[in-house]
Amino acid sequence: MEQPDQARAWRWLSGILAGLEVGVLGGLVMLGWFALDSVWHAQRWYAVPNLLGSTFYGNFAFRSGAGRVTISGIALHLCASGALGAAFGFVAPRGQSPLRYLLLGVATGLVWYYLLFGAFWRFVNPLIPLYSSAREMVVAHALFGSCLSRWPRAERSLRRGPSG
Repeated sequence: MEQPDQARAWRWLSGILAGLEVGVLGGLVMLGWFALDSVWHAQRWYAVPNLLGSTFYGNFAFRSGAGRVTISGIALHLCASGALGAAFGFVAPRGQSPLRYLLLGVATGLVWYYLLFGAFWRFVNPLIPLYSSAREMVVAHALFGSCLSRWPRAERSLRRGPSG
């Protein structure tokens, strides 16, 4: 009786860990997009990480350069994107087509955007929706969602283990 329970537990755990992996990957892709977009608009590459860091440092984030505020913003972003990826890995259906995973991932990223900017940030840190570009954020969250579509491959890789 122990084997089926262990197999089911490993299946859930591998799904969550694969989700964490693709969520952090998506967070890194988003940070790359933020840096590229910021430089394109003649801003510092760390503008969005510092904006996220204002959650902890308040207005000091706008007067500081790349430093601890930037690191805290990046850490906040990667923790949130990893957590969302893990949640995605927990609830994602198995055995779907790659196109369906892409659509599910992008939809997840866009729903996350609307939840964050429609409600969450307005209460937690109203500076973020005030000083961020909606277009930049929507594109970033769609890119995040496209990274979530890599979840089945990441899970298969985890199930094979290090030997295979």
